[in-house]
Amino acid sequence: MPRRPNGSTWRAPYFSNTGDCPRPEHLARVSSISLRQAYRYLEQAQQLKRPVPVGDAKVSFTVKLSRSLVDRLRVYAASTGLTLSEIVSRAVLTVLHRGGGRG
Repeated sequence: MPRRPNGSTWRAPYFSNTGDCPRPEHLARVSSISLRQAYRYLEQAQQLKRPVPVGDAKVSFTVKLSRSLVDRLRVYAASTGLTLSEIVSRAVLTVLHRGGGRG
């Protein structure tokens, strides 16, 4: 039976040929992570009660903002632990949700 990095044995589902769970060697190779980390990720995935939702794909675009607004955004981001992208996304969604606009 295959062994974990700490020497204990893995349960059979980790090495299933049914396709239910990827092999740690494959995960490590395709994700460019260590074999030990692949084992950890797979162990955590086995404990999940339901699939993790996949978020919307992100794209970048450029906007011009005043220096003072950018400075205020950075201060806010530092104080809340949010990223600038998250702050701006929330603000835009708030405006869109209101149906806001001029006139």
